[in-house]
Amino acid sequence: MKKLKDLLNELAIVSGKVYTDKDRPPFKTEAQIEEGPSYEYKKDIKTIDKSYKLHAKSVLNFYEKLRKKGLDKEASDLITTYKKNYVTFKKDYDKIISKLL
Repeated sequence: MKKLKDLLNELAIVSGKVYTDKDRPPFKTEAQIEEGPSYEYKKDIKTIDKSYKLHAKSVLNFYEKLRKKGLDKEASDLITTYKKNYVTFKKDYDKIISKLL
């Protein structure tokens, strides 16, 4: 049977000291949680998602400019190529990310 003093030593609690949530928070904050593969890839995923949104917005803006200039065939080709390549990439990327998270 363990004594209370042994348990306190095991938990690194010093007798006579007052502990606050600042010293020993009851739960880990999000900044302290570093577990699982999702934490490892968090920065890369955020960067890719941000650049994907920017890329999509730029392509659509360019598409609109081509249409305004009367270049409907070129605008259509641009969107078709975009859908074939980049949208397909995004779907595959999302599948991979869902497996990791």
